[in-house]
Amino acid sequence: MIDLELVHSATSLSTGKTYQIDGVLYHYLCSDGTTAHPQYIFRPLRGQRKKIDLKLNHQKLLRRCYEVPGMPVRSEVTSEAAQMRLF
Repeated sequence: MIDLELVHSATSLSTGKTYQIDGVLYHYLCSDGTTAHPQYIFRPLRGQRKKIDLKLNHQKLLRRCYEVPGMPVRSEVTSEAAQMRLF
């Protein structure tokens, strides 16, 4: 079982880390909104049931967002490309 760490501050959010919110794995994209009412946008990882971005305000972020230590976000880039030629 992985020990999850509750996010204590919005300044600790990073695009290279994985977060669990309500049992779904997400990665952090960016913050939006005003300085008085910030919103934090998360995108679900591939293979998760949820497919839509999630916006959390500051209070919900501190209550529902957990960091998954030791699980970095991996972006998969394939070098295979299909090339077609016209004669």
